[in-house]
Amino acid sequence: MKNLINNAIQQFQQRNFASSIEIANTIKKSSKDYPIAKKLIADCQYSIGITQIHFSDLIAAQESFEKCLQLSPTHEDANNNLAGIFVIKGEIEKAIPHYEKCLRINPKRYLSMRDLAICYERIDNLEDASKLYQKLSELMPTDGTDILRQALLVKSIISDFDSIQKTRENTKNKLDFYMQSARKISNPEIKNGVYFYFSYHGECNKILNTKIAHAYLHGTPELAWTSPHIPDWSKP
Repeated sequence: MKNLINNAIQQFQQRNFASSIEIANTIKKSSKDYPIAKKLIADCQYSIGITQIHFSDLIAAQESFEKCLQLSPTHEDANNNLAGIFVIKGEIEKAIPHYEKCLRINPKRYLSMRDLAICYERIDNLEDASKLYQKLSELMPTDGTDILRQALLVKSIISDFDSIQKTRENTKNKLDFYMQSARKISNPEIKNGVYFYFSYHGECNKILNTKIAHAYLHGTPELAWTSPHIPDWSKP
């Protein structure tokens, strides 16, 4: 039996995942090597899923990650990647439990935490999104990405005037707080905050949008760059 598990491991190391699974499946549950074989099959399914992602076959990759999790429910990367597939498919409610499980396994997986916060945003669960952005901003004290996203949280539909005013005042206060910090944003195009819903408030957004623009310039001064040809440009 020991030779079987060694052969299965060797096939896995050589990226012959199908052969590794075939060998591992012959190891009986009564064998002391079964737990190793079970984990090996899970890792093979995960690796197959990653390969399928590279070939843009999300349906097959989803099936592979799900097979992996059937054998190893706490597989951190499989949970994270399966959540990502659900996000791409627009199935946010299905993605959230896998991101949550991923973070229970590894509470400091920053990118998964941010992706989960964005999922909460998309289902209008701004309270949980705000908690995660706050945690991220504490874990990464020099990065302004998450504290700015937290400042720009706004529900898609707000039912009363008082809530609108509180939301807008809260955003202004958080932007002021951010502007007093030395936090920087290396790439504002990635995971930037979405504040379109301010347009639903029936209020003039000029002051608010100007403040948001200044916040982005504060975090990423390079945004003030002007192409050298602009000053001397004239119409043909």
